Amino acid sequence: MPFVAPGVIPSHSSYLFDYMFDLEEFHWVQWRRLVPKYIHNTAIPYPEIVVPTVETVKMEWILKEMFLLNHPLIIVGETGTSKTATALATIQGMNPESTCSLVINFSSRTSSKDVLRSLNANVEKRAKGVYGPMPGKKLIVFIDDLNMPQEDEYGTQQPIALMTMILGRGGLFEQGKDLVWRALKDMTYVGGMGPPGGGRRSLDPRFVSFFSIFHCLPPPASSLKKIFGNILGGHFTMGFSKKLQAMVANITSMSIETYFEIKSRLLPTPTKFHYTFNLRDISRVFQGMCQATSARFKGPKKILRLWRHESLRCYYDRLISDADRSVVDVSE
Repeated sequence: MPFVAPGVIPSHSSYLFDYMFDLEEFHWVQWRRLVPKYIHNTAIPYPEIVVPTVETVKMEWILKEMFLLNHPLIIVGETGTSKTATALATIQGMNPESTCSLVINFSSRTSSKDVLRSLNANVEKRAKGVYGPMPGKKLIVFIDDLNMPQEDEYGTQQPIALMTMILGRGGLFEQGKDLVWRALKDMTYVGGMGPPGGGRRSLDPRFVSFFSIFHCLPPPASSLKKIFGNILGGHFTMGFSKKLQAMVANITSMSIETYFEIKSRLLPTPTKFHYTFNLRDISRVFQGMCQATSARFKGPKKILRLWRHESLRCYYDRLISDADRSVVDVSE
């Protein structure tokens, strides 16, 4: 049942979180009914493709609500969970007449001066000691890889220390001997990061206390099939035969099953620390598949050989023992 009366708790699903309450229509609605249909656009580069799923629709709704409340938030998730792509797509979908955006990518070498330089380039003077985006607009600052900056000799992540002052005091001091205070207005902050480990560091609790934290879970197999099936299916509509288009579902299922099998059997160890497989590995396989053209790939055998090649290059080439390679390698 798609709709449930306001005075009734939804009982048609295993989880209450499968529903949202529509304040305009005043009833419960299943999230899956709010997922828009994917339309393949060949002009969009592969890394920027976002296929709507229940998970992305939920995250977009949360982001928009937090923007309206002007409350900072951090999205935490493993590599390949589309946290960055979803956040950027949501920000770009905001009304350009009332919002503008700034994207800052942190790395281990990012300094507080780098952050200050980026902020100064995107604000203008409104009054004495008051700075902000263009009048009538709100600046959304998205910081990716938020926990990547390295610590100095005192154990401080300088970019994080600067952001802590901005969030706590509403501004910062100008560089120079006079230390003139500069208030920052009409700005909200969004961060994206992975869990600590592998070069990522734990953030200062004082800094984190200014944010709402949301965990972006890896999509289930059903969502992965929808995402990559839509991408490959959209590509195969570009001149490929109906016979090849009919292979999309099987190729998608094989790719996802291969990924989960490798991820469960080839675990990282001290000598195989690089055996860290994530959703970007599946994405690389399909990115290679989307390089195929209808002029060169006319039969099912060629498509299967292409899929095998991309899978081997993505997984097989990273393995260091024959026993591990035997898990992946399948003779033609």
